Amino acid sequence: MIHENDHYDRKELIRTTCAIFGEEITEEELEKRAMLWYMADHAGEPDFLEKYIDIFQKLSKMPYVEVRDAVAQNENAPVDVLTELSQDESWEIRESVAYHKNTPQNILDILANDENENVRQAVKMRK
Repeated sequence: MIHENDHYDRKELIRTTCAIFGEEITEEELEKRAMLWYMADHAGEPDFLEKYIDIFQKLSKMPYVEVRDAVAQNENAPVDVLTELSQDESWEIRESVAYHKNTPQNILDILANDENENVRQAVKMRK
């Protein structure tokens, strides 16, 4: 799935990632993941938010790391969603939260002691 303003093919990236990790994926599941990722990437656009008011909250609970990571990297992600994602099981998501400009200091203080070195480094890089 490539949107006119995108510069990458989400379906191909997901397909490649699945192949690397030996995960089999159906076309239906691939389409679903690509759509969710697209929605997470574009959730901050004004006209998009009018249609999908709770999109950040919904997408932050998706089982797909690439979708949650897109939410965590979205510049319009609300603080409450970033706070929730700061406790994500995936260190990649916590790392994205640590880099996010809107992450509150109290959350950064917690992430500074994260079990994962990449997350701790992300907090240090912000200073």
